Amino acid sequence: GRAAEADWLLAQGPRPGVEVRLAQARARFEQRQCAACEAILSGNAKALRTVKREELTAMTARTVGMVPATPLHLAAERGSRDVVRALVSLRVNWNVPDRNGLSPLAYSILAGRTDVSLALLDGGADPNYLRDGAPKDDATPFDLAMAQDPAFALAMLKKGYTPTGKNTASAAVYSGCAALVRSLKNVSWSKSDLSRAVSLGMPDICDHIAERMALSPDERAAAVQKANEKRIASADYAKK
Repeated sequence: GRAAEADWLLAQGPRPGVEVRLAQARARFEQRQCAACEAILSGNAKALRTVKREELTAMTARTVGMVPATPLHLAAERGSRDVVRALVSLRVNWNVPDRNGLSPLAYSILAGRTDVSLALLDGGADPNYLRDGAPKDDATPFDLAMAQDPAFALAMLKKGYTPTGKNTASAAVYSGCAALVRSLKNVSWSKSDLSRAVSLGMPDICDHIAERMALSPDERAAAVQKANEKRIASADYAKK
């Protein structure tokens, strides 16, 4: 492939003509990447079947309005269903980062494209993906789903996916979805999670967290009461 050719040229060291050939190889590779992006935006699924996988997973700045990412990120955010299905059929690696460490699945979740997100999961996208070397408290696609689209997060849980990110508990609380919080079986809840639910005025979520933390009945009732008071105060403020 063109990437292998470029690597080989680099390994030859400074020789007459090598730099020119290297620039030409890079230009050809970028041109094909640009063509892939254009096919994604135009919905030309047929054209994508001839694109090499390395051209789809390499980062490019030509993704129109986004930070440097891969053509796969562009497809996740803007590609048609046919385009996404064509890429899934190519068995590409969906677990690649953009410059900020977000995967294509994170893009589709943030864009609210549930059908695309489901297709990416079927194609091997990891809902707990973190790029190599990323801080362990970075948000995973699963975390983003809990915060942005609790219904989709619940659908992932029902399909058997289990969140493993360090932000799982806080993302679930911020979702405000008691059903989602109750569905998380492998989460270790902390006092900070309980305090967050209280401050956000979420009595149902407070009650579940307090129960899972094995607090005394009095402590549990006090947390729920505080959350109720916060909820009522927030509602009164919104009416003003």
